[in-house]
Amino acid sequence: MDGLSRLDPRVMIGVAIGAVVLVVVVGCFAIYSFASRQLAPAPLPTTPTRPPTATLTPIATLSVLPAFTATLALTPTVTPVSRSAILTEIKGVVEVRSGPSAPWTQVQGDTDLQQGATVLTSEASSAKIVFSEGTVVRLSSQTQFTLVEVSGPLLVPVSVFKLDFGKVWTIVAGALGSGKFEVHMPVGVAAVRGSFMSAESNSTDNVEIVTCLEGRCRYESPAGVQDLGTNQQTEAQNGGVPSLPHPIDPFQLADWAAKKVPEVLTLTPTATPSFTPSLTFTPSLTFTPSHTFTPTPTVPTPTPSRTPTLTITPTPTLTLTPTSTATATSTLTPSQVATVTQTPTVTLTATPGPAVKLAFIVQPSNTVAGAPILPMVQVAIQDAVGRTVPYATNAITIALGTNPSGGTLSGTLTVGPVNGVATFPNLSIDKSEQGYTLVASSTGLSSATSAAFNILPAPAASFVISGVVTPTVTAGTAMNITVIAKDQFGNQASTYNGTVSFSASGDTQAVLPANYTFAPADFGVHTFTGVVLKTAGARTLAVADTSNSSINGSADTTVLPAAAASLQVYGIPSPIVINTPAAVTVKALDAYGNVAISYTGTIQFSSTDSAIFPGNGLPADYTFIAGDAGLHVFLVPSGVTFLTPGTQSVTAFDLSIASINGTQSNILVCASPSPCP
Repeated sequence: MDGLSRLDPRVMIGVAIGAVVLVVVVGCFAIYSFASRQLAPAPLPTTPTRPPTATLTPIATLSVLPAFTATLALTPTVTPVSRSAILTEIKGVVEVRSGPSAPWTQVQGDTDLQQGATVLTSEASSAKIVFSEGTVVRLSSQTQFTLVEVSGPLLVPVSVFKLDFGKVWTIVAGALGSGKFEVHMPVGVAAVRGSFMSAESNSTDNVEIVTCLEGRCRYESPAGVQDLGTNQQTEAQNGGVPSLPHPIDPFQLADWAAKKVPEVLTLTPTATPSFTPSLTFTPSLTFTPSHTFTPTPTVPTPTPSRTPTLTITPTPTLTLTPTSTATATSTLTPSQVATVTQTPTVTLTATPGPAVKLAFIVQPSNTVAGAPILPMVQVAIQDAVGRTVPYATNAITIALGTNPSGGTLSGTLTVGPVNGVATFPNLSIDKSEQGYTLVASSTGLSSATSAAFNILPAPAASFVISGVVTPTVTAGTAMNITVIAKDQFGNQASTYNGTVSFSASGDTQAVLPANYTFAPADFGVHTFTGVVLKTAGARTLAVADTSNSSINGSADTTVLPAAAASLQVYGIPSPIVINTPAAVTVKALDAYGNVAISYTGTIQFSSTDSAIFPGNGLPADYTFIAGDAGLHVFLVPSGVTFLTPGTQSVTAFDLSIASINGTQSNILVCASPSPCP
C-alpha cells in the first residue's frame, strides 16, 4: 500500500480509463465478428457464362451504451439469381431484334439476349447462344430463331423457342428430364429430355426434321407424335404424319461433326497419353522452420495428363536463410517426413530415336464422294515410342485399306515428309459407303491403318429406271417401275428431294405417274405402280427433274399389240352400182387400235343386202394366217357385189368370238350409173 500511496493519483485515473476503453473495443469487435459469421449468406451457385451475382449488403448499426454494451444489427439484401443468355461466336452477317416490331440490328461481338429477342443469320453465317445453366444452341446459316420463354431456376430451367426457318443444334445442360426444352416450328414441336438434339425447318421443301443424337426427344404436330431415342430421326413433310423413328441419315449425322458442333466432343472421353515424358521441375517451397534438415528424396515417376498434379514426398537438402534480423544455418536429420504438394512444370526433352513406323496424326473424316477429304490427312514417321522423327525423309504412299464398295482413291498418293510429317492435300473416293480405311506405307517402316470413315453420296446428277419390261412388252401391260437418283459417280443420291415428271415417246395413250416430290424417307429411291404403255412400236419411258432437266433418265422397250378385240371393215366404194364387184379389206385391231398382228381367227361376212350371202355376193369364210399379220384384202371377184339398191352395210365377225367384229356402213348402192350421186 505504501508503494501505491506514493503513485500520482492522475496516473492511476489514466490507467483505469485506458483499461475500460480497451475492454469496450475488444468486446465490440468480438460481437461484430460473431454476428457476421451468423448472418453471412451461403455462397450462391455459379454459372458457366457471365453468371448473375447474388449480393449480400450487410448494414451494421452499432450503439454504445453508457454501461459499455455494444448492439450489432445486420440487414442482408439478397438479389435472386435469374437466367441469362449470350449471343457469341458470331460469323458472317447476324442480326438481332428485341421484339416483333423492333428494328433489326447487325451485331458483331458478344451480345446479351433477353426473353422475346429474335436472332437472324444470313447465308454462310452462324452463331451460338449460351445460357447461364450451360445449355448451348447453335444456329446454322439462313436461320431465324426466337427466345419465346427463358425462365425457371438454373437447376430446372424452362426454355421455349420458335424456329421460323433454318436449323439449330441444341446441347442441353442438366439432368435427364429436368426442366422443359421445346423448339416450336411452323407445324410441329421438337422437345428434348436429354443432351443433344437438332431441329430443322426447310421452308423450301416444307419439311421438318428432328434428330436425337443422345437422350430422349419428341416431335409432335397436329398430324401425329413420334418419340425418339439416341441416334434416331423423324421427319414430316407438308404437315403430314411424321415418319417412324429410323437411324439418322448420313447427312444429318455428318452435321454433328465436331468441327461444326464442338460440344459433341463431350461424348468422347479424351484419351490419356501413353508416353511417360521426362520431367524437369523446380519446386517452390515456402518454409519457416527453425532448422535446416537433410533428408533423402524419393520421387515417383508420374504418368501425366495435360497438367499433372504430383504428390511428392521429398526430403531435399535445403539451406534456408530466414529473413529475420538474425541469419543462422544449421544441419539436422529430422525425425519426421515433410510432404510437399505441388504442380511441376513439364518439359519434354527426349530426343527421337531411329524411324521405325508410320502413324496417322490427322485421321480421314467423313466426306462426300469425289470431294477432297478435309481436314487433310497427315501421316508421321515415328520412333519406337511414338515420337515424330523430324529428320526422316522416307516418301510415304497411301492406299485404300478396307474398301467396302470397290471405290477408287484419287489424288496425290505419294508424298515426301516435311519435318517428319507427310500431308496429303487432295485425297478423294468416288463410291459412297461406310467403313473405309486408309493404309500408309513406306520402305523400311511399319505401315499404319487409319480409323474407319464414311463416304457420302454427292448430289443427284441422273436417274436410273428399273422395272420396265424389255425388250418387248404387250400393250396394256401394267408395270411397277422404280426410279433411283444417282450422283455423278453412280452412288445412290440418298438426299435427293426434287420433283420428277414422266413422259413416253410416241404414246399419247400411256398411263403415267403424276409428278412426284421425293421425300427424305425415300433416300433417293421411289417405286411407281400402274405404268401402262398402249401404242405399239419402239417407245422410250423418260423421267426428269422439273426444276433441272439435266437430271434425267430413261428406259427403252418395244410395245407389241395385244390380242384382237375388234375388226375393221373398209375399202368398198360409195356410191356403187348394183352388180359391180368391189374389193373389201378386213383388219384385226387390239383394244388400243393397234393392228393385232398375231390374229389367226376365222371370219364370216353378212350384209343388209338380203340378196347376197357368203360365196354369192360376199366373200366366203376366211381364216387369217400368220403371214396376214392381222390384215387381209378380199379382191375382185372374191369381194362384194351388191344386188339391191339402197343404203347397205357389210359386216365381218369372228366365228368363235362374236364380239370380235366390224362393219362398213352407209354404202349407197344405185340401180344404174345414172342417176347415181
